[in-house]
Amino acid sequence: MLMSMGRRNTERLYVNRIARFAAMDADGDAVITLAEFMAKAQASYEAADTNDDANVTVWEFRSQQSPF
Repeated sequence: MLMSMGRRNTERLYVNRIARFAAMDADGDAVITLAEFMAKAQASYEAADTNDDANVTVWEFRSQQSPF
């Protein structure tokens, strides 16, 4: 049986998605280009690579709060 998350949790998820979208939309035109998406991915990758070895382990990846 699938349980409802509740209105408050649903609203929180919606707000979080809007905030993540806005953070990726660097020029504020309400569209995320491939360049904007890749810039966020690059920044997340660099932040996850905590030992600067140009590789991200599962443990480094899991330590990220929200990689994308």
